[in-house]
Amino acid sequence: MLNAVARELREVFEGLLGKLPGRSGRLVRRLYYRARFASCGPTVSIGEHPEIACPENIRVGDRVYADRGLVLRACGGGAVVIGDDVTVNGNVRIIADGGRIEIGSKVMIGPNVVMRPTDHGFERSDLPIKEQHNTVGQVVIGSDVWIAANVVLLRGARVGDHAVVGAGSVVNSEIPEWAIAAGVPARVIRYRDRPT
Repeated sequence: MLNAVARELREVFEGLLGKLPGRSGRLVRRLYYRARFASCGPTVSIGEHPEIACPENIRVGDRVYADRGLVLRACGGGAVVIGDDVTVNGNVRIIADGGRIEIGSKVMIGPNVVMRPTDHGFERSDLPIKEQHNTVGQVVIGSDVWIAANVVLLRGARVGDHAVVGAGSVVNSEIPEWAIAAGVPARVIRYRDRPT
């Protein structure tokens, strides 16, 4: 009973904390979540109205900037690891409940991106889908990657270093290094020029 009350009070506090505007709000959220995350760089910036659950399973690098409306969860044995110099636009969902999400350094994530390494089971016809076990996996994003707006990364998505994923794509397999991929499901359409 006391644990439930304490959890609800923390949720109320975090809800109020999420409403603080401007730089002062970002500063207060930085101080609060640096104490809650498993590890966190000194200059993390989290915008208004975040929904962060199970922060003890989340590791965040330095110079990470998240715009408003971030959903960041790693419950049920899940884990999230975010590198340095990562920019996360508005309304991004990074939900690793039961699974694992790894994001490298110098990554840009466009608005409304969804990352989910867990699928709903649906093989059994004698049980509602809601009651079936999930299939757990990973989503891995390399370094120096651009994930454009409205991309969905599902279980098994692996995006190599220096790659670009076009807007509205769905990724459920491997995108090689230096590739530009787009579509549903995402396919390589060409490669970026490598430095000489």
